[in-house]
Amino acid sequence: MKFEGKKFFSASIDLDDNQFYDCIFDSCVLVYRGGPSPNIAKCSFKNTFFSFAEAAANTLLLIANLYHHGFKDNIVMAFNNITANGNVDQKDITFN
Repeated sequence: MKFEGKKFFSASIDLDDNQFYDCIFDSCVLVYRGGPSPNIAKCSFKNTFFSFAEAAANTLLLIANLYHHGFKDNIVMAFNNITANGNVDQKDITFN
């Protein structure tokens, strides 16, 4: 679903497969479950935080376990690549 110019207040918002453009999030919880990536552009956030659930939470747990059990350099390199690029469109990300 596409949201444009919408104001969200004190709400839990599902991010998966949604588009948000020029929206305002105030006192919200943005929930990502691991489905199709949302598109978020030119939005503002006040007292708002992310929550990762289901497949997304499982992925973060895996990354944390890899980081703490022998793959720290690989995880750091992957995050450095993500932050340097700023726009990751790959469906598969490989940890070398």
